[in-house]
Amino acid sequence: MHASRAKVKPRAAPRRHRPPLPDELVLDILERVAALEPDETPRSHKLRRKTLVALCRLAKRFVADVKRKLYVRVTLRLVLPSQVVRGSVQYVLDREPHLRKVVKAVHLTGDKAAVGEPRVRELLRGLVNVDDMYYGGLSGAAIEVLRNMPAGQLRRLQAPTGFHVHEVVDFERARAVLSGVTHLTLWDVHGLEPVLVYLPSLHTFFVAGTAFPGPSLDRLAESTNAVRWQLSTMRLPIGVFASWHYDLSIYDNLAHFTLGIDAVTAPSFVDMIPRIVRTLESLEWLAHLQSLTLEGCVEAWQDRTPAGRSTGRILASQADIPPSTNDILLAVPPQIRRLSLLTPCLRTDDVARYLLGISRPPNLELLQAGDRLGRSLRKMLGGGAGPFRGLAGALARAGIKVAIVE
Repeated sequence: MHASRAKVKPRAAPRRHRPPLPDELVLDILERVAALEPDETPRSHKLRRKTLVALCRLAKRFVADVKRKLYVRVTLRLVLPSQVVRGSVQYVLDREPHLRKVVKAVHLTGDKAAVGEPRVRELLRGLVNVDDMYYGGLSGAAIEVLRNMPAGQLRRLQAPTGFHVHEVVDFERARAVLSGVTHLTLWDVHGLEPVLVYLPSLHTFFVAGTAFPGPSLDRLAESTNAVRWQLSTMRLPIGVFASWHYDLSIYDNLAHFTLGIDAVTAPSFVDMIPRIVRTLESLEWLAHLQSLTLEGCVEAWQDRTPAGRSTGRILASQADIPPSTNDILLAVPPQIRRLSLLTPCLRTDDVARYLLGISRPPNLELLQAGDRLGRSLRKMLGGGAGPFRGLAGALARAGIKVAIVE
């Protein structure tokens, strides 16, 4: 018999002791991450939260500091007290009331029935330092937050479709609370005109939804007449369901404009192009205009089978983009300094010709490109053969910075 051999496990290499990070460095990381704005980068909100949670687990001595940063901006999904999940935002704010005063921005969502619970109402009334609120249709929750809010404190308000001030608070209270709002984002503008009575400080107005048919956006100039002199930043959608364009020439102090393109099929997008062009042409004489952003896309370019069924073909190549989209570029107002093309609805060759031609804004300083257009433009700027191999050098000589947005 063979003598059994004992298996000897290899000795593990000794772990090197890593000295802890200096507290000053950890606190510096904490401050920098906490300062990230949600819209600063596409993933900044998730990055901010994950990093703060990781710092919270680093050492107990950092927990208090991290929590004060972590709960500055929260999404509060309201549920009945019996359904609260341990570790949720509602759970923490309910059991640590001192953190309620830390909250500066709140997104209210969840179960409307929960707002009727005394414990939930007490939590909401404790959010006395909120200056940025999206109430997502929970008007009852918004009432409780605004009830104890100092006059003029609220700066940013995001509201859903069918926003009406009287749903939130009475007239006099609304006038006081909303008097400091500078940024208003709506998903629809039904009932917009009465809302603006309460917003003497408004300078940024976004319509984040789709341009559905109806008189609301069609009568935008009339609805915003009370604040048209003070609006400096706007975002408006233009879609396939309406037959009108915007006349933006009345907004004398407009400095930054975003047009959200909402098309679903190739034919409908072709029909939209003249309206997009006329909207951009109305910006030409606005002396204060500095930047223009075109965003959105054509989701599905529909092909039809002989039986009439849609194949749902997704926009896949530059060849799918109609030549008439070049008219959009030619309508870009000449006075802008920053141009953002965050859409696949333009052909890269057309953009290159535009940047090399006489139609380019003479004082252009920054070009941002995103989506498929950004990726193909990056390849073009990388050099190589082709009719546009000198594009990167021409832009550099003109002092134009190019940023590709992922």
